[in-house]
Amino acid sequence: RKNFQDMGNVMNDIYFKEFSTPVGRMLALATDQGLCGLEYCQSARQELWKGRQSRWFPDTKLVSGDHPHLTECQRWLDAYFQSNWDRLPKVPLDQRGSAFELQVWQSMLKIPRGQTLTYMELAITIGNANASRAVGNASRRNPISLIVPCHLVIGSNASLTGYGGGLENKHYLLAHEDALRDGLADKN
Repeated sequence: RKNFQDMGNVMNDIYFKEFSTPVGRMLALATDQGLCGLEYCQSARQELWKGRQSRWFPDTKLVSGDHPHLTECQRWLDAYFQSNWDRLPKVPLDQRGSAFELQVWQSMLKIPRGQTLTYMELAITIGNANASRAVGNASRRNPISLIVPCHLVIGSNASLTGYGGGLENKHYLLAHEDALRDGLADKN
């Protein structure tokens, strides 16, 4: 576990704001380094965030209000849901997790819009073909939904499996990005 105090970048505040989206209400969270969370406003996702905060953001407090990274997140969400793919702003991210989780999340950021990968394909991408279940667990722990596109990762039989925002939202997002593989829509 890293000690962020030793890095000289102690951030005591995590700013948050709720946004309304076509897939439901979402909670965006940011430190001064970048966006650290974009979670569905669902109890299971909120509980997961509380655990992440105590582990990866110790000694922080949540502060409701505006922050430049939250404004960029709102601009990203607006462009995304309006299908303005060329206008998606680059949102600074403050990703914290295990080395494996960070590797999986960085690989997810490289999945082109409109394409999907299976958990096994993503495991192969990171160099460990036997890690598809671990990739699934890292995907479940992804705290920055949509921007880190865990919704683009699907089951090996092209099924919509494991999405914290719900399978109906995963289907919506894949359809929105024209990422439904042949037969994918029929299996769910």
